[in-house]
Amino acid sequence: MLGGARERGKMWALLRLSRPQFLLPGLLLFLLGFLLAGGYPTGPDAGRFALGYLIFLLAQISLSYSNDYFDQEVDAANTPSVLSGGSGVLNKYPEYARTALYISWSLICLAMVAAFVFQLVFNMPWYFLPFVLFGALLGYFYAAPPLRLSYRGLGEVSTVFAAGLVMPSMGYMVVSGGLDLVFLITCLPLLAFVGFFILSVEMPDLEGDRAGGKVNLMVHLGLRGGAAISFICVSLGTLTWSILTLLGGYWELELSTLMILCAIPIAASFTGLFLDTDDRRKVIRQVKLNVGSLVTLLVLVNLFMFLR
Repeated sequence: MLGGARERGKMWALLRLSRPQFLLPGLLLFLLGFLLAGGYPTGPDAGRFALGYLIFLLAQISLSYSNDYFDQEVDAANTPSVLSGGSGVLNKYPEYARTALYISWSLICLAMVAAFVFQLVFNMPWYFLPFVLFGALLGYFYAAPPLRLSYRGLGEVSTVFAAGLVMPSMGYMVVSGGLDLVFLITCLPLLAFVGFFILSVEMPDLEGDRAGGKVNLMVHLGLRGGAAISFICVSLGTLTWSILTLLGGYWELELSTLMILCAIPIAASFTGLFLDTDDRRKVIRQVKLNVGSLVTLLVLVNLFMFLR
């Protein structure tokens, strides 16, 4: 009985390492790219969607395990919350650390196997496999040596590129069979909104990141400066999106509709300018508001694109 309880506890702890709360934003970004390519996950493209998302999902989950493994020292100085500070599992159960790293490696390998199958079945371009590998390694080396991007002032850049470009591009590519310049330009506003996301989740970890040697904008600017940059990111994203909508292309949205949708994260980021930075509970509440506003925006944009 006790042995079974311990095994169940270990399995639950290892599942918590996957950070399932971040799977929805990833799915929405993948789905957005898929819809921008003209695909429908419930139609004749269902097979492409299912296998393509499996590749994406395996790679996304792998980075949660690797980040928790390589961020153990920093996370020990942070208090975990739903959206920040790591999962806290390895600080409580350090004996699971090597298992977490092996799971990360295994998931990357499985993602590449699935990508190879996708390549054969759907006759993808030569750069499909390197693109998948690049995306997986970009997430892995966010915290892993020797690159340790988040410790060298490149954490925000890598996250913006990975979530704002690689994730929707993966969804787009599995339908269209490749990438094109118009689509890459279409992703420009997403880069800004992902900047808003990463700055938001860095907020509660400021002191721990500083103590652990991480180099990021929040450490440099403090909570006030980070909140200001977050508001600028949302404003730039809205402006860029508006311009691209007026120019046409893949964004088949009315400008008035877009303005209403973007008002959600604009309002959230604006409230952050007046945040009581000395109250951790209010900081975490602001993070939830920011991330919730971004997820709401993505849900509604996907819905409009699906129904267009």
